Amino acid sequence: MLPPLVQEIDVGNEKIICTSIITSDNPSRLALCTNNGDRLSTKKKKRKTMAIVGPRAAGQQNNWISGSIMLVVLIGGVFANEKPTDSNFQGYSADTRSQIQDPSLTIFFLEKDLHPGANMTLHFIRPTTGATFLPRQAADSIPFSSTRLPEILSRLSITPNSIEAEAMKKTLQECEEPAINGETKYCATSIEAMVDFSTSSLGTRNVEALSTTVDREAPPKQVYSISKVQKLPSSKLVVCHSENYPYAVFYCHATISEAYKVSMVGKDGTKVEAVAACHTDTAGFDPEHVAFKVLNVKPGTVPICHFLPQSDIVWSPNK
Repeated sequence: MLPPLVQEIDVGNEKIICTSIITSDNPSRLALCTNNGDRLSTKKKKRKTMAIVGPRAAGQQNNWISGSIMLVVLIGGVFANEKPTDSNFQGYSADTRSQIQDPSLTIFFLEKDLHPGANMTLHFIRPTTGATFLPRQAADSIPFSSTRLPEILSRLSITPNSIEAEAMKKTLQECEEPAINGETKYCATSIEAMVDFSTSSLGTRNVEALSTTVDREAPPKQVYSISKVQKLPSSKLVVCHSENYPYAVFYCHATISEAYKVSMVGKDGTKVEAVAACHTDTAGFDPEHVAFKVLNVKPGTVPICHFLPQSDIVWSPNK
């Protein structure tokens, strides 16, 4: 067994200790968080996970101690492993050409089609082992700037001009690009930084963090039947997308979109708790984006929806 990874996380005035144990014979992680010595939760997954801790309203029904939230998020992709080029769908790790190449596959859909009893053909790609968040002190001690890339590569023992180095360069450039259309954006390099940005952007520390989860390793492309759709109480959201980097980095941005919790079951019995995002204002989107082509609609006419990858995290105010 490999040594446990212990992280002390500051959330407000509290310090929460997270210990993650990875077994070498089975790539699973046992995530255990404690608050003032009390156990919060223990969750075991058959693949690498990470624990994200942030504030939660007291009195809610859950497995965690009142006043805190722990979310275990799988690192991986949904549908395919390629990001689109349209920044409006930043972080949506779906090969947007797939829906044209395979018309039976649902990637983008209309909001009116999201309801119990609806059937969609989906393909949830097997999650890949992801990078782990560093404690804030460690992350803040490492430069995070494209102008200092050679120094970063040296400190992280990564060969210049390698595939890894090029991926890091791209991530740094994306993080440094100016925000568009008044959007607020931020690249979080620690759990604490993500919590701080999300809660400050939403104007409250009473928040909920959501991510798509699939109960099987690698379900095939198949028809899923939607059994339940629950709209989130607020359209003011923060969405965080995982980036390619040696340690966990999330591109987070505040947005106004409608989001839904969606329960569905596949033909083979696979159960999915998905998060769907519907872009309500698409007037400024690229009219050549494949979403408009496959749905045969024009920008600014109807909301465009898609399911979020398992590696994405949505932060929403609790109401």
